[in-house]
Amino acid sequence: MAVVHRTRGFRLVIYTLDHEPAHVHVTGSGQAKINLRRVYP
Repeated sequence: MAVVHRTRGFRLVIYTLDHEPAHVHVTGSGQAKINLRRVYP
């Protein structure tokens, strides 16, 4: 687990051996999972 950012009571976490698709977990007063995708020019 790597905490990539902390701000205003939230932690953005990436679990290195987690499942696809690539995503970030956000924890604070609740929880969320944000999927990441590549943006092409």
